Amino acid sequence: MSNIKVKELSTHIVVTLLFSTLIILLTNNGMSLITEGTINVDVKVLGPPNWINLRNFTQMINLPFSQTISASGAFPIDGYFLNETSSFNISRSTGFIINITSLSSVKTYWLNISVNDTGGYSNSGIFYINITTEPSSPTSQCNGNFTVLKSSSSNTRPYGRICWWLDFR
Repeated sequence: MSNIKVKELSTHIVVTLLFSTLIILLTNNGMSLITEGTINVDVKVLGPPNWINLRNFTQMINLPFSQTISASGAFPIDGYFLNETSSFNISRSTGFIINITSLSSVKTYWLNISVNDTGGYSNSGIFYINITTEPSSPTSQCNGNFTVLKSSSSNTRPYGRICWWLDFR
């Protein structure tokens, strides 16, 4: 919230924010002159929504695909859209993507995802879903933290995250 100081005005001020107009009339009614006032303005950065987690995916063959890609911005999200609707479906309200056909062959799907917000802004991005016979690497399954152990400040016991990955080939 920002404060704008207004001094010695006798007609009007027009402040335009976020597609609406606020008109404040300051007049001399013969009894007193308004010489000072304060206008509180809530300023938002306008522009297209930003992707929160747009990324590429690797998926094992013959397994279902389900992931959410989301965005946020100054205005509420109005909808998500995919260019490839013969193999995948996206929830317009959440960005949740699932396959609607069998992923039974090795293939890379290049997808264009778009998002619109209620302020009239939009954004799009390109990502792929790589269908493979090989499992993802251990580090990607654990978000880069394959085995992390640290000592506490008193060096009495370890703490942290251990992540494991099993390959039953």
